[in-house]
Amino acid sequence: MVSGQKNTAETNLAAKRWPEGFVCPKFGHKHGCLLSNGKYQCTYCQRQNSVTARTVMHHSHVCLTKWFLAIYVMAPDKRGIFAIQLANLIGVTYKTA
Repeated sequence: MVSGQKNTAETNLAAKRWPEGFVCPKFGHKHGCLLSNGKYQCTYCQRQNSVTARTVMHHSHVCLTKWFLAIYVMAPDKRGIFAIQLANLIGVTYKTA
């Protein structure tokens, strides 16, 4: 069980990651709370976890909405997409794309 609210992209990712509610990766406890910094904290061991931890989005400064848009744009095209096109579509720099 987790209290608090986040933006829709983070809420959806959390629902996919923990379909039955937050689970502490260290001890497996199912009680936690959402902190103001956007991380989940286990009420038992106080360990803090991000919804993006252990994913390709971990330590990224790009918002999840842009990550999901990039995945949506790139997924159906077998040939891929040019980085400059992706950068223009999602509103990031060429280097980030």
